[in-house]
This record gives sequence, C-alpha cells and structure tokens, in this order.
Amino acid sequence: MNDHASIENLIEVLMQRFEAEHLTRILALKSSVAAGQPLTDFEQAFLEEVCREAMDSKYLVDRCPEYQPLYARVVNLYHEITTQALANEEQRNRAPG
Repeated sequence: MNDHASIENLIEVLMQRFEAEHLTRILALKSSVAAGQPLTDFEQAFLEEVCREAMDSKYLVDRCPEYQPLYARVVNLYHEITTQALANEEQRNRAPG
C-alpha cells in the first residue's frame, strides 16, 4: 500500500470517528449558543479536545488536499461556536442582577 493510500485510510477512520462521536454534539452546541446559552465547563473541554484532535490531524489534511474544504468547515464551525459563546458570556456579564 502506498503512502497516500495509507493516509487516505487513516483520514477515513478519523472522519468516521468524527461523525460518530463529535459531529452531532458539535451541531447541538452550535444551536445552543445560537439560542444564547453559555457553554458549560464540560462543553468547553469537549470543544478544546475536538480542536486539539483537528490540529493533530492537520498534517494528514495537508497531504490530501481533497479534504481541506471539509477541514476548513470544521475549523470554521468551531470558530462560530466559540465566538458566539464568548458573546453570550459577555452579554450575561453585562446583564444587571
């Protein structure tokens, strides 16, 4: 098996894991923060772990350009969630009471 095929197989496993273990939860977090909810410490830790896994797999994506658009969408999703969560937290901190 050539190097590119090995990388493709590894990426496929990582994508299956992402879909099975992370995607539904990430989309739920996006909906939650879009509704104005703050992230819990547990949710923040989860997002940090997903981001760390994405950064750890970046070298694979760099070697398989066909996965770069998907990788970019996942990174953008993380950015959207954290940006909205920060705005929600700032709003809560400004609220009287």
